[in-house]
Amino acid sequence: MSNKKAVTEKETEEASTALANVAMFEEDAGEGVAMGREDIQLPRLKILQGNKVGEGQQSMPGIADGDFYNDATLDFFKGSDGIKVIPCVYQRRFLRWPAVRGTSPPIAEYLPEGPMPTTVRDVQNKDIITHEIDGSPCNNGEYLEETHNHYVLLLLENGMTQMACHSMKKTGLKPSRAWNSLVGSRVAEGKNGPVVWQKARMARLLPQGTATFISWRLLHGRKMVIDGRKLM
Repeated sequence: MSNKKAVTEKETEEASTALANVAMFEEDAGEGVAMGREDIQLPRLKILQGNKVGEGQQSMPGIADGDFYNDATLDFFKGSDGIKVIPCVYQRRFLRWPAVRGTSPPIAEYLPEGPMPTTVRDVQNKDIITHEIDGSPCNNGEYLEETHNHYVLLLLENGMTQMACHSMKKTGLKPSRAWNSLVGSRVAEGKNGPVVWQKARMARLLPQGTATFISWRLLHGRKMVIDGRKLM
């Protein structure tokens, strides 16, 4: 038997064994697992901003300003290369935050079609709560923030996927709406495979040159279809 044939047979045997092992685990899928949403961390897809580079490099050595990262798995991806995602679910929510925002989660979450506190827009474009849902006054400075949650499957180079949620707010609402329009217009699989949107990094300096803001560019396959620049 030639060495080439022996290697081929060995690789075939190993592949068959791997498939058998996967099938064995699939038979017991879901058994022994009883976890709710309170027991797991929602993986969020974020962009590392310049003022967080030092902090990010402590847990993700090598990450740089403008890179994408999954805050649950701590995997990160070069912002200049972009990432490919499959959009799955979209949610529009209004989050209630304290006047001084820290690292704690939002105080409350409201549905767009449901009752919400009364707000007024201040000079910083924050929707400050003036009255609660029951009509009682609110003077503690808490505010509502419209947030678009895009739940996606992140496509990795090794062919695997990761579930993640990317939240867009403030100046990110405009590219979010454009993304929704593009996703809604794609209702079938293309001739080159399923529709996949690529999110790539764009940066723009403030007039004072003191900070860099990251925006999104949405692409379909290799063809750029829309530029989601932030308005500043």
